[in-house]
Amino acid sequence: MQRGITFEEVMFHMQADDIIETFDHPNQERYPGQRIHAIAIKNYVYLVPFVESENEVFLKTIIPSRKAAKQYKGAKNGYTRYGRERDIGSLRTGRT
Repeated sequence: MQRGITFEEVMFHMQADDIIETFDHPNQERYPGQRIHAIAIKNYVYLVPFVESENEVFLKTIIPSRKAAKQYKGAKNGYTRYGRERDIGSLRTGRT
């Protein structure tokens, strides 16, 4: 399934501080330790599940979310921003 977005674009927007929010995956029983970034990209919101270890962040997939786009609509740039700054120099993607 083509989403029109790449992991490289996601990493660029993470470095540009376009993370709107980071939260725990709602199903911790099935996805223990997994968290999700909501990221504003190209006037839309994408959910990016990830796991974080001591040395790296492993991005699982990229999910375009109409529901999240509606939920975060509102600030000057179109989205409410309350993400945290982070060092993502050691990102690793889920692509093989």
